Amino acid sequence: MSAINPSAAATTVKAPAHVPPDMIRDYEIYYLAGNEKDTFSYLRTFHEDLDVFYNLRADPIICPQGAWFVTSFKFMSEVFQDPATFSNHEIVKYSQLVGENWSMIPVELDAPDHSRIRLLVMPMFSPTRMKLLTARISRRARELIESFLTRGRCDFVADFASVFPVKIFLELLDLPFSRFHDFIGWGNGIIHSYIPEERTEATRAARAYLREVISERRAHPGEDIISNIVQSKTADGKALNDDELIGLTFMLFIGGLDTVAATLGFAFRYLAEHPEARAGIIREPDSAAVAVEHFLRAFSVVQTKRKVTRDIDFHGAPMKQGEYVTCVTGMADTDPEEFGEGVHLEKGADRHVAFGLGPHRCLGSHLARLELKIAIEVFLSLIPDFEIVPGSKITSHGAGGVYGYDSLPLQWNVIESSAQMA
Repeated sequence: MSAINPSAAATTVKAPAHVPPDMIRDYEIYYLAGNEKDTFSYLRTFHEDLDVFYNLRADPIICPQGAWFVTSFKFMSEVFQDPATFSNHEIVKYSQLVGENWSMIPVELDAPDHSRIRLLVMPMFSPTRMKLLTARISRRARELIESFLTRGRCDFVADFASVFPVKIFLELLDLPFSRFHDFIGWGNGIIHSYIPEERTEATRAARAYLREVISERRAHPGEDIISNIVQSKTADGKALNDDELIGLTFMLFIGGLDTVAATLGFAFRYLAEHPEARAGIIREPDSAAVAVEHFLRAFSVVQTKRKVTRDIDFHGAPMKQGEYVTCVTGMADTDPEEFGEGVHLEKGADRHVAFGLGPHRCLGSHLARLELKIAIEVFLSLIPDFEIVPGSKITSHGAGGVYGYDSLPLQWNVIESSAQMA
């Protein structure tokens, strides 16, 4: 099996002595950049190999000596749902890059601290609260699409996918859209860079900015999520301390920048290449919600990690305490034994691990689903027939834990699309 990045040289990393030689691999999975191959077809090929293996290439900052990888849906689900063995402690280590010691919470917390913080935040992202945003999100989607509708073409990534969910999230946090390019730059440095200096610089800038915001919201609270967090108390009646506040706001900031945008890119490439899928959603508008679940499964963009808390034989893999397990959700969700091949919108909604499972299941899943559903519905209502610009070079990226397209040039008939506005 060849790496998707053909320029990757053989690594000099050596696997730990306890790893059986027949379980050692040297695949490029973490840094998939500038390639024109299909990311998820590539991830699916790993099911031709072992369900668990030790890969010499992993996050070069968090686990430079390699990490265990699990590929099957069954095994990854098991890892996610066993936090006692597979901990979230120190799975990103952003604070250590800037010489501090706060955790990105609740992502890097284990029980009981995890539950204490999560229960504070969960009501802010509940399904009921998110549904109240429907009209606002729909309006933002329509405004963006109408800004390029009459051009007859757009770069879907730059003009819509990378702007729409971020704009919504910045509104929820009451952060200025005028700083959009700063925020995206910091997010790219933190999430996508494999160079320690770049990740450190971006982390430092975002942390400094968020500390200023926290201070300002303490003095002048509003109705936004950060103000609510600053003023809230946990079930034991305690306010969050400074480290907890920066860890939580940092998590919210990073979490709102990239994952929905990346999923939109893959979903709309599929829609551009499958006119029958577009027609089906237009014909049955309620089917958009089911389509979202299929897209989340087929295009699960997130890589995450867990840290082993004890020596364990995990289905034949001799994992040692302190080692990392990398969970590429796009591997589990392309498991042919679970899902077959391709996307089947005519079927009921697929189950998936796009948002994780267990106690660390993504807090923002209800908002993400709503944004994806509305984006599909509004786009198809205004531009029902579109295609990829012929001859376009579509490349993707992956360093830092989220796969996504660099660009997605689309085109459509302006006369037909403009009529949708009448």
